Amino acid sequence: FYQKDSTLILISETGELKHYLDRMRNDSMKGCTLNQFLLNFFELLIAEDVLYLQKLEERLNRVEEMLLSRQPEHFNEEILRYRKKLSGLHSYYEQLMNLGDLMQANISQALTREECAGWQLYAGRSERLHDHVEMLREYLLQLRELYQSQIEVQQNKVMTFLTIVTTIFLPLSLLVGWYGMNFENMPELTHGYPFVIG
Repeated sequence: FYQKDSTLILISETGELKHYLDRMRNDSMKGCTLNQFLLNFFELLIAEDVLYLQKLEERLNRVEEMLLSRQPEHFNEEILRYRKKLSGLHSYYEQLMNLGDLMQANISQALTREECAGWQLYAGRSERLHDHVEMLREYLLQLRELYQSQIEVQQNKVMTFLTIVTTIFLPLSLLVGWYGMNFENMPELTHGYPFVIG
């Protein structure tokens, strides 16, 4: 966006800007200044983000429940998809926090006290959303560690089974090896064989 005096220019690479502006037209925006309009616009951008993050958290909870019951297929791909999404949201809210801090600094002295307070509230909301995303990222790391620990437990079970099988067949292998080399013309049978046995 670009704002100067009584002019506000909004630029968007996608068609989402028109959608938000249509929503703002439906609300009562009469009599507000450009600064108030801009604040309302940025508040609209994050208006439903708390619900979105809660749904994202519920989906991660379902992944955790599924992980506790069985090992899901393509788990790493799913976790990577969530990680990319959360990294994008992390950067997004960080930019909005910086924007809120910059606007409430009121460098050009164009904002009223109420508008500065509004931007301060906006920066606080963006920071809480940022913290929520940070918590979800840590939760995602815990899910990956849980998945790795389950794989290690499964590998330990397989190794325990293989150790038991090896232990069962070890005496048989010893007997087969022992009797497989005993034949009549072997000079060690009479001379050195008792020493080797000892």
